[in-house]
Amino acid sequence: MGLIHADLHFGNLLVHQGQLVAIDFDDCGYGFHAYDLAIPLVSLEYYAKLQKSKDMYRNSRAALFAGYRSIERLDVKDEAMVHQLMIARNLFMVTWIHSRSDHPRLQARLKKVVNRVVQVIRRGAWADR
Repeated sequence: MGLIHADLHFGNLLVHQGQLVAIDFDDCGYGFHAYDLAIPLVSLEYYAKLQKSKDMYRNSRAALFAGYRSIERLDVKDEAMVHQLMIARNLFMVTWIHSRSDHPRLQARLKKVVNRVVQVIRRGAWADR
């Protein structure tokens, strides 16, 4: 555990002078390091399912973990909890969308997002199979 970004999705990553940099630290706080791996994995899993490519998800997941390990040690306990943190992120996104009743487009997507999250929880991540 330690200081994490806590919202490290692809929209909060930019390339500056050839380097990948994170922006938008308003959710930053103390938490599980693996949560900063779970967030991009949720996006990767969603995109890979749209593309119907389990290999794309598995390869991207492996590359993300390898990249992380090239800079920082990844605790075995943290790695083991990534799937649970992905579920937590999905549930958080449902509550965030639900809280945005002022945004008609988000509200229109709520039922679809809830159904997707239920499927993720029931089936588990592709990488776990």
